[in-house]
This record gives sequence, C-alpha cells and structure tokens, in this order.
Amino acid sequence: EGGIAEAGTEARPGDPSDIVNEVADMRGADLIVVGSVGMGQARRFRLGGVPDRISHYAPCDLLIVQTTAPDAGSREPASYQRVLIATDGSGTADEASRRGAMLAATVGAPNVDLVFVGDALVGRVVVTDTAKRLGLEGAGQHVVKGDPSKGIVKTAEAQAADLVVVGNKGMLGAKRYLTDSVPNRVSHDAPCDVLIVKTVGRSPDELGPGEAGIVLARGR
Repeated sequence: EGGIAEAGTEARPGDPSDIVNEVADMRGADLIVVGSVGMGQARRFRLGGVPDRISHYAPCDLLIVQTTAPDAGSREPASYQRVLIATDGSGTADEASRRGAMLAATVGAPNVDLVFVGDALVGRVVVTDTAKRLGLEGAGQHVVKGDPSKGIVKTAEAQAADLVVVGNKGMLGAKRYLTDSVPNRVSHDAPCDVLIVKTVGRSPDELGPGEAGIVLARGR
C-alpha cells in the first residue's frame, strides 16, 4: 500500500489476444486487465473479440472491466462497493472465493455477497461454510434456483454489484463446449466488471498451502 508500481512496455506484431497471453505468461503475471469492448453476446460455437479470446486461454487471473455500459466512465478506479462471489462448494470454487475475498479486502469494498445457484438446502450449507471459512460472516448470502449463469447475473443486477468473481472451470477445452460454460456466459452477460480466477490449468508450483486447483501434470 502506498508503493510505486514498476511499469514496463511490450510491442509485438500478431494477434492481440495471443500476444497478451504470451507476454503475461512470459512475465509471470498474476492478473491481466482488459476492457469489455468486443465481448458482445456469448456465441455458441466460436469465440468473439479480443477480451473473449484472452479469457479462454489466459495464463493467470483475468479482470474484464466494463467499458461499454452507458455509465462505465463515471466510476472512480478501484472503487468497488459491492463484490459478488459465486460458489458451488467445490475446491476450485473455494479458491476463486478466496481470491475474490482477498481482492475485496485489498480495495476496501464495504460489501461482499456470496451466491450459490442450485438446491436450496445444499446452497445454504455452502454459502454459510464459505463465509465462515473466509471470515465473511457479515456477507450477504444468496441461494437461487435455475440456470447457474443466469442466476449469478440476476443476483449481480439485483444487488447492484460492481464486480462478479467466478472461477475459470469450463473455460478451457474444445471450442464446441467452452462457449457454454458458466464463467463464459457470466463474462458476457454480467452488468459489471468480472474477475475470472484461474483455478483450472494451474501447475503444482502455483499452489500454496490450503489452495485448490485442477492441475496440469504431464499433459493431463
């Protein structure tokens, strides 16, 4: 806090999404930040603009900043007031929740909400347990039924969230499947910024004590 960040530059020819991901990987970046221009509506069988393509192959966490909404330029930088963290109780979702809670604390977000989409009984247990584990006992807890991506987006709208946090499970794989994933649809439809936390495709040395992830080992 209060430190000065070191800035560097990189200029390369080629596909912008490929170059951004390559440079992020080369520099060991923890976070890529892109604007939402080019996201548009989710497409069933092919990827859209630059931020959409980056989101599926990013080597680290990705923050998609809402720059296309009418009021996108009216908010002060890093002034998140309400962060909505989506969880389904899995180990990878727990990692995304932990990272989202850390970001909310770092930027001083005064309100944090948790959302689970699915069975009400299971959902109440999941959000209560997640809140307790992350020290978020005062967080809003929402359990809704229906399609997971639609439930997350509707909750974000209802709570006036300015950041939604999801894991990247489902973002990698064959193109015929990845466009139907929950984080993909949330990244296209959310009315606010979206943080996609890398929980799938991590390497063993990226995991610390108590952290979860789906690990790539020997190509599997």
